Amino acid sequence: MTIKYMGLIIDGKGLGGNLQAQAYEKQVLTLLKRIRTTLTGRALFRELRRYRKHIVRIRPSETDKDIGPNQNEARSRAKDWKRAMARNQPMLYNDGSPWAGNVSGTGRGSDTTVFFTPSGYGYPLTVLKSDQAIIAKLLCELQLAGAQADEVLFHELVHAMRQIRGLVFLGLLRDGFQNEEEFIAILLTNIYSSETHRPPRSNHLDLRCEADDTDAVFLPELNPPTYRSLTIGKLVLQQQEMALEIGAVPADFNPIRQYYKLERISRVNQKRSAWAGTQVRGRNRNSHLLPRWGKVPGPLSANWHRRHRHRAAVHRRCQGLIKNRR
Repeated sequence: MTIKYMGLIIDGKGLGGNLQAQAYEKQVLTLLKRIRTTLTGRALFRELRRYRKHIVRIRPSETDKDIGPNQNEARSRAKDWKRAMARNQPMLYNDGSPWAGNVSGTGRGSDTTVFFTPSGYGYPLTVLKSDQAIIAKLLCELQLAGAQADEVLFHELVHAMRQIRGLVFLGLLRDGFQNEEEFIAILLTNIYSSETHRPPRSNHLDLRCEADDTDAVFLPELNPPTYRSLTIGKLVLQQQEMALEIGAVPADFNPIRQYYKLERISRVNQKRSAWAGTQVRGRNRNSHLLPRWGKVPGPLSANWHRRHRHRAAVHRRCQGLIKNRR
């Protein structure tokens, strides 16, 4: 027996018996419904449903033959890694080393399986806004940021979403994020955690709280470019619809919203500097290159004065004709 929810397939086969499989499926379904109650979760589910030709299956971690000694480890595994990797990008291992033969991805997307067991993680906390500071302090002291079951499942669903889209690129990053995919997964999961009033996670190597827990500190500016601004910009270009939805989430920690804000400020400054550089001796030297709203009326535009005088003369002439007819 399997359960289908929002385009995902929850498959508990491989456990001891039918009762255990049904209990597992119900636990995962409860977590998925909890994720869907948030704006960030709904944006993620909509992105997953846009590519229905690929299947995302959720199975217990115990059924993963290559899981290693930690039976509770969660991971996402594409059926065809060459199709899951970004188009014309070199296929890399998690440590950044290339595949044999310098193979490149096709970017066509692949079916994927999320191996996840809810019992291996903390039960999701329902945190009120008034208790946010207390819970955040407790989770930070215990170093359990991003360790609740719904946060772990959300993290793996982000990986699955990137794999079915064919956007995976494992370029190395610093500050403990390991690679671009882990940075994106932790970034989106932190926005989800912040929306549910829980502290963001610092990196992929541990469960400490993010020290730069405000947008202005995490992403202060776009220039000079950093790996944070470049990776967020890449995400925004690759998945524009989802990024716009998540950028509108009113969470305390939302670097995507900060990226859009800095981008708007940068565009306005560029237009202002371009417009100011074209003003020479009261005339707009390159007015034909600027948008219509860039031609400011007044002493800065001589053509505007000519048109205004012409219109005024025509208006007076018309008024004279009307009076003569009367």
